[in-house]
Amino acid sequence: MSKPEPRSMFLPLMLARVAGLFGKHGLPFDASNQTVMILPRSNKSLIGAMNEAKLIIRDRCSYDMGHVGEINWQDLEKELNETPYSRIGMDTPDIRLKKLLTDPGTPRCRSASSETFAICE
Repeated sequence: MSKPEPRSMFLPLMLARVAGLFGKHGLPFDASNQTVMILPRSNKSLIGAMNEAKLIIRDRCSYDMGHVGEINWQDLEKELNETPYSRIGMDTPDIRLKKLLTDPGTPRCRSASSETFAICE
């Protein structure tokens, strides 16, 4: 039996993580009933934040491999979620997610589904 292709594992793993985050805030999320769209981005400040996250990931992975011998994915995720980004008002992703999921006053973008959330431009 061959191992699954890593790319084929990404979406189920990501949706399971999203379900866990929603559950942490007491909200339902059906990971088996979602539509995922990958869209191009041209907003330079958003791309800058994404590039900053890529550098954090690269540096952390390089450090872990050189000093620990393996990548600690939980610590890396925690570091990314606790890094403030100017793109979201110097919030950290974990704080912004909590606001999006629990504060009815947090702006949300319109979408086809009332259960779909996005950070508004």
